[in-house]
This record gives sequence, C-alpha cells and structure tokens, in this order.
Amino acid sequence: MSKDDRFDPQRRSEIRQLLIETVNATPRRRRNRHMILTVAVIVVAGLTATGTAAVALNGAALFGQPAPVTAAPAATVTPPPTPHTPQPTAAPTTTAPVDTKPHISTPTTRFTAPSWGAGVTTKLTGLSADSAYSLSIDSRYRGESKIPGGYFSQFSTAVVFTTDDAGNATVTWTPDVFPRNFTDSGESGYLLGSYIRVDEGSSPRNDNSTSGIIVPIAVSDQLSLSFLPIDDVQVKPAACVEPDQLIGDGSGLAVTITGLLPNEYVMVSGQQTNTLGLYYFLDMGYADDWGRITLFARNTSPDTTIPTSASIEPAQWRLIWSGNYRVTPTAAHPDGSLPLTVGNC
Repeated sequence: MSKDDRFDPQRRSEIRQLLIETVNATPRRRRNRHMILTVAVIVVAGLTATGTAAVALNGAALFGQPAPVTAAPAATVTPPPTPHTPQPTAAPTTTAPVDTKPHISTPTTRFTAPSWGAGVTTKLTGLSADSAYSLSIDSRYRGESKIPGGYFSQFSTAVVFTTDDAGNATVTWTPDVFPRNFTDSGESGYLLGSYIRVDEGSSPRNDNSTSGIIVPIAVSDQLSLSFLPIDDVQVKPAACVEPDQLIGDGSGLAVTITGLLPNEYVMVSGQQTNTLGLYYFLDMGYADDWGRITLFARNTSPDTTIPTSASIEPAQWRLIWSGNYRVTPTAAHPDGSLPLTVGNC
C-alpha cells in the first residue's frame, strides 16, 4: 500500500468522524486538550500527506488569516549624476558680406606736382552693369562760403568709361590738370584735398543745391600729393614803393619772379603786418615758357587807401607770393614772405 492509499477520501472521512465522536464524549477540560492533540494529529497527517504547502493552507483555514505583513519600502537609491563634459561649440561659419555699394579704390602712389607719372589707375565696383559713367579729379578749396566746412571744387576734364556685366571697371587715365596748391578760380583759399569722383553722364553736373554740384555716385579717399619746394623760386620786388604807386592807375609795385614752371600760375600780395586784413594790394598771372613773370601789385579796393605817412616802418609791410605747385607758406614757415618798404623812399 502506498502512502497515498492510506489516506484516501473514505479513510479520511472515517477518521474525522471518529475524532468528532471522541471529543463529544470527553469532558470540557479534557476536550480542549484533546482538541489541541487533534489539531496536532491533523497537522502531522497533512504534513505527511501533502507536504509543506498543505500545512500552510490547513493552518490558515484552522486559525484564520494572519494579519498581512507590510513589506518595508525598498530604499530608493539615487544614482550619482553623470558628470557633463561641455563640448566645444564650433564657431559659426560666416560669409563676408558682399559690398554692393559703389566703391572707388584709390591708387597708393604719391603724385608729385605737376606730373601724374604713369597716370591714375582706379578700380571701381558696385556700379550698374554695362553702364557708362565718368571719372574726374575733384580738387576742393577753402572759399568764401559761410557754411561750416564749405568749399568750392575745380574739376579736371572727365573721362568716360563703361562697366562690365558685373558692374565693375578698372580705368587708367592721365587727367588734363594737376591739383593746384593755390587756385586761380577767383575765390580765395588753399587746396584742402583732391579726390577721384564718379558721376553719371559725361561729367559732373550743376544743380540748384547749396553746393551747386550734384552729389557724386562715389568719391575716393584723398589723393596723396607732393608739391615743389618754394625755395627754388626767386622773388625780387622793388626796393621801395611810394603809396601813390599802389592807388588807382599808379604804376604798382613791380615784382619779378623766376624759377617757376612754364605756365605756372602765381599770385603776389602786399599786407600790413600790424593790422592784417585792413588793406592789401596784389597781382596775379602765368609764367612764360621759361618760368618767369613780372607782376605789378596795386590796390584792389578803391575805398581803402594806403597811409601816406613817411613814418611807416618796413616791418609793417610784407610781400607774400603763392604758386600752383609750391609748398603753401604758413605763418610758422613764411617761406613766401618778404619784408617790404612802403613810403619814405
């Protein structure tokens, strides 16, 4: 007989009935103890019959469900933060903007008066494609304008050029005039600077604006110019001049100048040194083919007369001369200034 045959369902029922009858026939004190023994027998029987799993089930059935055991919360482990190594940011790739505005690249050559050397080479960009424009030298002079920074311009004869299909051009030309240090335009002032300018059409055009000239399409940086030394020129005024020679139809102060360039424009003026601007006399003209000229300075203002007193000292008067292509005399370096005797000759 196998151990499973010993406790078949019928056999179990008979044993259970026998136990119930025995308990009922036993006194109460003994019944409790007998109940304990009975439970022990049942536990042993169950252990023998079905193993540990049966004990767990029958024990629960006999004594009720035990209180649920609350599992302790699992400890939350926070992983350490992963160190972040910053990655180098690549510099953004930028493309240099293309300058589409009209622009003039000026030559770096220093031009020595009155020669342009091999000519003026100018690179132009940003203009309209396949279009005609003009180039000229714009020489600016201090004028009589009351506008701050005002000036007047003298232009070389313009040269016409045509751009390519990209709006660019490179032009080399020899202007017909060199910027002059002192202008013969009829307005006073030394040269402020010379520039290359580009205009529409065949030349700069006049308009009704304050400047009198239409604003150019583009203007270059100032050209680098060198002028001739003033010491190469000899100026010989008359030793003395009487006041009546300088007034009206008088013979004037004779001034002979040599060492000039052929056709160089010059101007001479006599000024009082103690009252500058009160009165002056002057003459101007062009040297001949040998660089010589004789000028006769006279009073240009009939409303102002030269004092006729014989007590005027030579130091109170001076003769100043200026040339187109000469270094401009200044108060600190009065190379073109000579003492002059007026009266008491």
